[in-house]
Amino acid sequence: MLYRLDDEPAVRGQLLVHPLHLTDLPDELSIASPLGTALLGLNVGGRKPFRDDSAGTRQLVTVEGIGWRLVDEPVPGRGALAPRRV
Repeated sequence: MLYRLDDEPAVRGQLLVHPLHLTDLPDELSIASPLGTALLGLNVGGRKPFRDDSAGTRQLVTVEGIGWRLVDEPVPGRGALAPRRV
């Protein structure tokens, strides 16, 4: 997900991840976080206010781009994925 906070000139990019699947990689954003929750369901160009819990301030997020990555694709720095159990 590519997004912009408030009127910042920089676009940020992070992968929305379920909280149980988070790693220490900086490119992941929990869908349970205030920002992650605000991004859910928005289309490109969509905007939504949210409250940043760490700073206690209101911010506005704007979606600049949406992409996806297959779950079984290797992630740099994480190594190979273990086979899934069904």
